[in-house]
Amino acid sequence: MRGRNLRFGFLAATIALLLTAGCITINMPGETTTPPTTPTTPTTPTTPTTPTTPTTPTTPTTPTTPTVPTMPTILPTVPTPTLLPTLPVLQPALGGTEWVLDAIGTPGSLTPALAIKDVTLTFSNTGKVSGNSGCNSYSGSYESFLVGELSVDDIISTMMLCMQTGVMAQEHAFLDALEDAEEYEVEGGKLRISGGGALMVLSHP
Repeated sequence: MRGRNLRFGFLAATIALLLTAGCITINMPGETTTPPTTPTTPTTPTTPTTPTTPTTPTTPTTPTTPTVPTMPTILPTVPTPTLLPTLPVLQPALGGTEWVLDAIGTPGSLTPALAIKDVTLTFSNTGKVSGNSGCNSYSGSYESFLVGELSVDDIISTMMLCMQTGVMAQEHAFLDALEDAEEYEVEGGKLRISGGGALMVLSHP
């Protein structure tokens, strides 16, 4: 009897251990075994569907105009104007003209001619010069060009002596300036003869 109770107790302890571990299920007589039901996960309520926005009709694409290649504009080359050489001012011919001395000296320092007697200068059409230098008569030859060039050569004069103050000094200055002549200019009815640092201004008689 004791051995039976002991076996029964051991068996009961083993069953209790197995039940605790969840390894076996003991079906009692007359009891239907129902497998344990897995708890059902609650269903998430369905979010109501947002109504679809109607699609905007697509604007038809404008056909692309074909690009016409632009031809480069070529400007005509304008030739640079050639600078013409400055032409000298032409002067009137001296041939056939007569003049009277107004002043003599240097540029910027002219002395008026003496009023005692006129100092004259005549250019012939044959290349000769002549006149009165204030005391003596003189003559010579000349050459002139319309660009204003003048040269006087071979001057000869009489040998008179005049006693008026300044007459002989003016005569020598006039004849020297005439022999040194290099340029002439006619402007405003005045003849200007220059050369060798001297300057004479003459006008028509």
